[in-house]
Amino acid sequence: MSQQASSNDARNTSFRPLVWRAPQEEQASSEIESQASGYSDKTIEFPPGYLETRLAVEKMIKEYDQHTFSINQLDLNNTWPGQSMSCYPSFRILLKHKRGNKAIELIDTESLSLEAPLMEGVADALGNKVELLAIPQRRDSLQCTVIVGDLKCVLIYDPDSDDVFIRNIGGSVLSALPMSKTGAGLVLAMPMKKVVLTATLWEFRSKGDMVEVEILPRQYLLRTEQSTTAIAGSKRSLSSEEEFKQQKKVKGEDGTLLPNSATAPLLGSRPVDLDQPGPILVHKAREEVTATFQLEPWQKLCIVDRRTGNTEYSFTRLSKWESRTQSSEIFRAILRTHAKQQGRVVVVKVIKGDTIANDDNLNSTVAAKWFQEYKLLSTLKHPHIAGLVSCDARIWSLYLEHKDGQDLASPRWCSGEGDDRPHSFKGTINDACHILADMASALAYIGRQGMEGGLMHRNVKPSNIIYRRYNPKVTRFSRVTQYGAALIDFSEAVQGTSHRKDGGTPWYTPPEVFIECSYGKERDVYALGVVMLYLIGCIGLPERTEPEMTTGEQVEAWHTRVEEWRKSLRPRNDHTDTEAELVVIVRTMLRHENRATAEQLEKATRKWASKTAM
Repeated sequence: MSQQASSNDARNTSFRPLVWRAPQEEQASSEIESQASGYSDKTIEFPPGYLETRLAVEKMIKEYDQHTFSINQLDLNNTWPGQSMSCYPSFRILLKHKRGNKAIELIDTESLSLEAPLMEGVADALGNKVELLAIPQRRDSLQCTVIVGDLKCVLIYDPDSDDVFIRNIGGSVLSALPMSKTGAGLVLAMPMKKVVLTATLWEFRSKGDMVEVEILPRQYLLRTEQSTTAIAGSKRSLSSEEEFKQQKKVKGEDGTLLPNSATAPLLGSRPVDLDQPGPILVHKAREEVTATFQLEPWQKLCIVDRRTGNTEYSFTRLSKWESRTQSSEIFRAILRTHAKQQGRVVVVKVIKGDTIANDDNLNSTVAAKWFQEYKLLSTLKHPHIAGLVSCDARIWSLYLEHKDGQDLASPRWCSGEGDDRPHSFKGTINDACHILADMASALAYIGRQGMEGGLMHRNVKPSNIIYRRYNPKVTRFSRVTQYGAALIDFSEAVQGTSHRKDGGTPWYTPPEVFIECSYGKERDVYALGVVMLYLIGCIGLPERTEPEMTTGEQVEAWHTRVEEWRKSLRPRNDHTDTEAELVVIVRTMLRHENRATAEQLEKATRKWASKTAM
């Protein structure tokens, strides 16, 4: 063998662990190794079967380590590729199986495959490492599904604590045995039932299948700060055009003159800076979600990384524009996705309802409602739909686009009890045309999304339509550039043809929902048709002028009246061509059969679309 070949072999370090030497050459080779990067030119070929034996032994050792040692015996500060666990994302779940990561199937989550050595003093495993699957809890992480043979379960994060709920979706009893001294005992989960587990190391078993699951504490905390820029006298909602008559000063409802900078954070999506120090409150466990919708005006909520102390993001609640129902809390806020960002105005929607702990039906929990709306909104992008900006499953919040305007049931657009025509639309025929065109475009768009059959909103009504009239005079003195109508609140939306009879608002629900076994996208067109009866002055706002419908007879009577209004619908004597055309279109929207589709409406009303899209 030449010296050049020996030099080349010396640089090939990948073969060093497998070099075999005769005993009599051991001393000589040792001297050469110390001088020539550890290689001898007197190597000989491996004995027959050496490589196979060596690899088989290493495999046996690795399988022994994987099978024998638990997660609590591993050095998690020295995981592959040579970094501490603190360098990785905020992990919440660690999984280990005796056959390695390939034996674990995960659904609805991201994961990272790690290798960790044994802790010092546990055993001598010849440097082999044990495989782990690490699951981070991200802002859009609500749950994950773990499948190991017959062991099948869903892990659901509890936003208000370090606990994790386990829903057994397998056909056999799932047992969870704590592997550390925490005072917890054996927990049994019956098929399709749910149990709660604390943050510690557990051994899950179902039939003959087993997996180790370590639940780690949350790596975030919530902190509330009171902004020093809070303006006590600012009570106005900047979604009506009267508030833009002055560029330098704005007059509040209480008569106080406020500098324009005080109300600037409310002007559409214009960046603002509220980075002012203030009193700080760190929330304890069981307060996180409650803290979100109990924010006072001008309070800032910061989501902080517990490991580093850095703020992941924050939002500051603004003083007005809120809606509170049994299922959600909605308010405006200034969202900052990172510390140096000035921020943008968004609408914060916090989903409320039955908690995971109180409801054993996973599909009806607040968590499931949050996930359904998040998943749907994340696919929609349309100028007349309030789209998704960001989200956080850890506090059940959705951050939506802020659209300038007020809903059609608000005092801005609906007259009061003492007016000449109480609870009637205060806009014009031109407003009605713009709203119809914008909503037809939005409904046609969602009807083309998703699987065959498209999406249905299922709750089109005046309070779910935001509108701002185009006014060129106002734009000279304001930064507002968003006009027209926008569809909001997709909490009732479903995909494809539906058999569900729940959801929606009775006055806007078509007859087929109560009569037939299924219905499709035409439901939304009918609902928009009833909205149009209100917009053209045929009826008042049904929610305020009609009795509550609780029986089938009342529903049938209402549909009979709507059909009578449809047949008798005529333009006024002094009508314009636009009004006459609008009346014809509305009549086609309320038919029981051969109802106009959203695509047909979009095409017929395109000429009326708002001049400046929202």
